[in-house]
Amino acid sequence: TEMVVVHVGLFTTVLCVVVSCVGATTREGFVGVDGNNLYLVPPTNGTILVGERDLLATISTQTAAIAHLSRQVASQRALNSALQCRAQQRSGLDLSMKLSTHGAFALEHFVIDNTHYLAVANNGDSSSYQIDSEVLKWDGFEFVAFQRIPTKGAFDLEHFVINNTHFLAVANSYDGSTSQLNSEVLKWTGSRFVSFQLFLTQGASGWQHFVINDSHYLAVTNTYTASAHNINSDVFRWDGSRFTLFQHISTSGGYDWEHFEIDGIHYLAAANHYNGVTNLIDSKVFKWDGSQFTFFQAIPTKGASDWRYFTIADEHFIVVANFKGLSSAHQINSEVFKWNGANFVSFQQIPTRGAFAWESFVIGNSHFLVVANRKSDSTYQTDSQVFLWNGTTFVSFQSIATKGASDWHHLVIDSTHYLAVANYYDGATYELKSEVLTWNGACFV
Repeated sequence: TEMVVVHVGLFTTVLCVVVSCVGATTREGFVGVDGNNLYLVPPTNGTILVGERDLLATISTQTAAIAHLSRQVASQRALNSALQCRAQQRSGLDLSMKLSTHGAFALEHFVIDNTHYLAVANNGDSSSYQIDSEVLKWDGFEFVAFQRIPTKGAFDLEHFVINNTHFLAVANSYDGSTSQLNSEVLKWTGSRFVSFQLFLTQGASGWQHFVINDSHYLAVTNTYTASAHNINSDVFRWDGSRFTLFQHISTSGGYDWEHFEIDGIHYLAAANHYNGVTNLIDSKVFKWDGSQFTFFQAIPTKGASDWRYFTIADEHFIVVANFKGLSSAHQINSEVFKWNGANFVSFQQIPTRGAFAWESFVIGNSHFLVVANRKSDSTYQTDSQVFLWNGTTFVSFQSIATKGASDWHHLVIDSTHYLAVANYYDGATYELKSEVLTWNGACFV
C-alpha cells in the first residue's frame, strides 16, 4: 500500500487535535501530521476508511468551532484579568517608585554591563527650558540619581549601540527664544556619558536609531522653524566614526519616527502633528527602496504625536497617538492599523484624551498597549489607559492616574515587569513626580 498525503492548509496544533480522533476511529488510516500535511495509509483492504473530501469537511468544521471557542476563551480571560486588576486597585496598594521630574517629556530604559538605567527628558519648569535632564541608575531596589545632562526643552531620548559602544541621543526642542538648536549624541565612556556629536535641529522632537544591511542610521524629526512647520526632517548614517547627513524627508510638524521591518522591507513612519494651519493632516509611511526612503502611504491623523509598531502572532500593526482634532478637541479616537499584505488599513478606533505616546509590551502570553493621555478638553489630570488584547481586539484593562502624561516605557528587571510614566504638567506646576509602577501579577500598582 502507498501512503496518501493530504495537504489541508491548517495549523498543525489544531490539526493534531482534530485528526487524532479520526486516527483513533480509522486505526490504520491515520499516520501523523507534518507541517500542513496529513498522512494516511490505506488499510489492508486497499481503501481509505475516511474519504479525503469528508475528512477535510470534518476538519474544517471542527477547526472553525475550535477557533470560535478559542476566541471566546481569550475574551473571557481578558475580562477576568481586567476585573481582577480593578479589585486589586480598589485595595489601594501602591508599590510605585516616585521620580522627581521637571516637565518630563520622555523616558528611555537601557542596560549597560548588566546595570539598568532610566533616562528622563526634562522639558522645563515654570521658569526655564534650559534645565538638566537626568540618567537614573538601578541600585537593586529603585532608580537613584546617577548623571545630569544639560538640555534645552528636551523632547526625546534614544539609546543605541554601535560596535559595543553605547550612545544616548537627546532631542533639544526650545531654549526659550529659538527652536534652532543643537541636539546631541552622547557617548558612554565606561563610567558616564560625555558629549560626542552635535546636530543642528529645528524644534527637534524625536530620535530613532535603526540598522539596514549592517549600516547604522539615526533619524530626527524637526517640528518647526520661526516661520514654518512644513520642513525637512533628517536621516543620518554612521560612517565609521560619526554620523553624516544621508537624506532629507519632508514632514509637517514632525513629532516622531517609527522604524519597522515587514517581510525584509524597511519602513519609516512619520507622525505629522501640525502643518501651520491644522492638525487634521496625513501622517506618512516611507519605504526603503534599496538606497533611500521613498513615499509609500499616507494615513489620515489628528495631531499625530507618536507611532508604535508591534506584532501579534504573525500580524503586523501600527498605532497612532492622535492628540487634537477639530476645534482643539482632545477627547478623540486614536487608531490601530493592520498590515493587509500590501499596506496598512484601519483596524480599531480607541478613545483617548490628548494621546501623546503609546507603548506595546507582552507579559507571559498577554499583549498590552498603554496610552499616555496628555489632557482632556478641560484638565491635564486625566487617567491614562492600559489595553489588553482579547484575541480579536484591544479592550480596556486598567486606568492609571496621570498628570499630563507624555510617555510610557515598559521594562523588565530580574523577571519583574515595570511601567514608567513621564508626568509633564498638572495644570499648575511642572515640578511633578513621575512614576515607575510594578506588575503584581494582576495589574500595575
